[in-house]
This record gives sequence, structure tokens and C-alpha cells, in this order.
Amino acid sequence: MASAALLATLALSTLCAAAAAPVTLTSLTPAKMTISVTSFMVEGHKMAGKLSKSADLDAPGIPTLQATVNSNTEKDAVLVGYSMPPAAVPGVTSTSLYACYSKPSAYDRPWRQANDILSKDKQCQIVIANGLPPHQGNATWEIDENVPQATYFVRAYSLCGQTRCAFGNSTGFFQVNPIHNLPKEVIGATIGVMFFGPVVLTVFFLKDRVIGKTR
Repeated sequence: MASAALLATLALSTLCAAAAAPVTLTSLTPAKMTISVTSFMVEGHKMAGKLSKSADLDAPGIPTLQATVNSNTEKDAVLVGYSMPPAAVPGVTSTSLYACYSKPSAYDRPWRQANDILSKDKQCQIVIANGLPPHQGNATWEIDENVPQATYFVRAYSLCGQTRCAFGNSTGFFQVNPIHNLPKEVIGATIGVMFFGPVVLTVFFLKDRVIGKTR
């Protein structure tokens, strides 16, 4: 009886330890998943979803979207599609899509760094959509004012119940530029003050010195 109780306790401890173990990216199945940016919406116009091989900011030819807060203006957006053979990963019940910082955009920024432990990962923290169909679907990510400047790729997680069990990444990168809340007139006036301010102060300083010497 004591041996049976001990074995049961050990088995329960093993199950609890397994349940408490963090889910890591390396433990997931690299799914045979195709993730593609099918198109972009830029200033209300639909553009082909051709991604850049370079992850550098302002790389030649990189698709660039603009963050906005103007509710009267159609937001720039990324249209993402994904597909995976049903037999590739058994037990998949849904799919989640995330926008992820590229390595150059995460460099020297701890708040954007990748971590193999998914609960601590900060590279892929921007949710595009949850609860999507398991094997094929699409989603639209609208670029709002909270999206920081960076180059991005898209990651899909396959969920088996409530647990991530597989993943796939898009190939290539796109860029998001930060929002400018100030009107162009205010920006121009600010630049003018920054440029001419020191000149005006210098003139007044020299004038005061000259007047002081003549007294």
C-alpha cells in the first residue's frame, strides 16, 4: 500500500511539473505553414504584398506604412494570409497571428528582445488576430497610433486547445513609420524657432555688450 501511494505521489508530481514547465519556441513544431502578406493598404490604396529581404529601416524598396490617429482617414493596413495542411500538426484547433520586431529593430532594446520562453518573449507581442481557423485563413492588421517605428515580420502560432503547439514565420519584412500628431505648420514653426532662436539670442547678447561698453 505504501509503495502504491508513493508511486501515485511521484506520478502526480511529474504531471504537475510537466504542467508547470514553460512553453518554449524550440519545443514547438516548425509547422509546414505558408504565411504571406497578400497586400497592403497605404493611404486608401491597395498595393501588392511584396516584402523586403532586408530588415533595415528605410531599406531600398521596403514596403512602408504610416501610423495614424485620424479617425476620418483610412488607416494603413497589412493583409495577412496563412495556410497549413491539416495533417501537418494533429490536434490544431485555432491560429493566432502576431506582428514581430525584426532583429535590427530589436537590437539594444530589451523591451523588444526575443526569448525562447514564450511567456517572456517580447519580440512577437503585437496581436494581429486570435481565434482564427486552424488550417487556413486571413486577417487584417490596421496600423494605429500605438505601433512603434520598426521593421516587422509576421508569426503564426497554431493552438492545440489553449496551448501553442506549432509556429511559422513569414519571409521578408515591412516597415511602419511613427505617428506625427503635430500639424505641418506647427512642425515648421518649431523648426524655425530651433534654427533662429540661438541667432536672435546671440544678436541681443552682442548688442547688450556693445551698449554696455559705450556707456
